[in-house]
Amino acid sequence: MHCKTNIPVLELPDRYDLNTNSCVNRKGKVFNRKLRKYMKAFEYALTVEVNYSRNHYTRHGFHLNNRGKELAARQLQATTTKSLQ
Repeated sequence: MHCKTNIPVLELPDRYDLNTNSCVNRKGKVFNRKLRKYMKAFEYALTVEVNYSRNHYTRHGFHLNNRGKELAARQLQATTTKSLQ
Protein backbone atom coordinates (compact mmCIF):
# COMPACT_ATOMS: atom_id res chain seq x y z
CA MET A 1 0.00 0.00 0.00
CA HIS A 2 1.36 3.39 -0.97
CA CYS A 3 0.00 5.88 1.49
CA LYS A 4 1.09 9.47 1.98
CA THR A 5 -1.23 10.22 4.89
CA ASN A 6 0.04 9.83 8.43
CA ILE A 7 -2.48 8.47 10.89
CA PRO A 8 -2.07 9.31 14.58
CA VAL A 9 -3.15 6.50 16.91
CA LEU A 10 -3.54 7.46 20.57
CA GLU A 11 -2.83 4.94 23.29
CA LEU A 12 -5.35 4.25 26.03
CA PRO A 13 -4.82 6.44 29.09
CA ASP A 14 -5.06 5.11 32.63
CA ARG A 15 -8.35 5.43 34.43
CA TYR A 16 -8.04 7.28 37.71
CA ASP A 17 -11.53 6.41 38.88
CA LEU A 18 -10.21 2.86 39.41
CA ASN A 19 -7.37 1.40 41.45
CA THR A 20 -3.98 1.47 39.70
CA ASN A 21 -3.88 -2.33 39.80
CA SER A 22 -7.43 -2.80 38.53
CA CYS A 23 -7.92 -5.29 35.72
CA VAL A 24 -9.06 -2.46 33.41
CA ASN A 25 -5.81 -0.51 33.89
CA ARG A 26 -3.69 -3.67 33.59
CA LYS A 27 -5.45 -4.68 30.38
CA GLY A 28 -5.02 -1.14 29.09
CA LYS A 29 -1.25 -1.39 29.56
CA VAL A 30 -1.19 -4.74 27.72
CA PHE A 31 -3.28 -3.23 24.92
CA ASN A 32 -0.89 -0.26 24.60
CA ARG A 33 2.13 -2.57 24.36
CA LYS A 34 0.44 -4.61 21.63
CA LEU A 35 -0.69 -1.45 19.85
CA ARG A 36 2.88 -0.08 19.72
CA LYS A 37 4.15 -3.44 18.46
CA TYR A 38 1.55 -3.75 15.71
CA MET A 39 1.81 -0.13 14.59
CA LYS A 40 5.55 -0.49 13.93
CA ALA A 41 4.65 -2.43 10.79
CA PHE A 42 2.88 0.61 9.34
CA GLU A 43 5.21 3.48 8.53
CA TYR A 44 2.28 5.88 8.20
CA ALA A 45 0.85 5.09 11.67
CA LEU A 46 2.04 7.41 14.42
CA THR A 47 1.53 6.07 17.93
CA VAL A 48 0.93 8.90 20.39
CA GLU A 49 1.92 7.93 23.91
CA VAL A 50 -0.35 9.48 26.50
CA ASN A 51 1.18 10.23 29.89
CA TYR A 52 -1.41 12.02 31.93
CA SER A 53 -1.21 12.46 35.67
CA ARG A 54 -4.13 12.55 38.06
CA ASN A 55 -4.31 16.35 37.93
CA HIS A 56 -5.18 16.15 34.21
CA TYR A 57 -8.51 14.50 35.04
CA THR A 58 -11.80 15.74 36.44
CA ARG A 59 -12.68 15.14 40.07
CA HIS A 60 -14.19 11.72 39.42
CA GLY A 61 -11.07 10.60 37.49
CA PHE A 62 -12.65 9.36 34.26
CA HIS A 63 -12.64 12.36 31.89
CA LEU A 64 -9.86 14.78 31.03
CA ASN A 65 -10.18 18.30 32.39
CA ASN A 66 -9.08 21.40 30.42
CA ARG A 67 -5.41 20.90 31.32
CA GLY A 68 -5.60 17.28 30.18
CA LYS A 69 -7.26 18.22 26.91
CA GLU A 70 -4.63 20.89 26.31
CA LEU A 71 -1.86 18.36 26.97
CA ALA A 72 -3.49 15.85 24.61
CA ALA A 73 -3.70 18.49 21.87
CA ARG A 74 -0.04 19.46 22.37
CA GLN A 75 1.09 15.81 22.27
CA LEU A 76 -0.90 15.20 19.10
CA GLN A 77 0.46 18.38 17.52
CA ALA A 78 4.06 17.50 18.44
CA THR A 79 3.71 14.01 16.98
CA THR A 80 2.21 15.19 13.70
CA THR A 81 4.69 18.08 13.38
CA LYS A 82 7.59 15.69 13.98
CA SER A 83 6.31 13.37 11.24
CA LEU A 84 6.27 16.22 8.70
CA GLN A 85 9.98 16.93 9.10
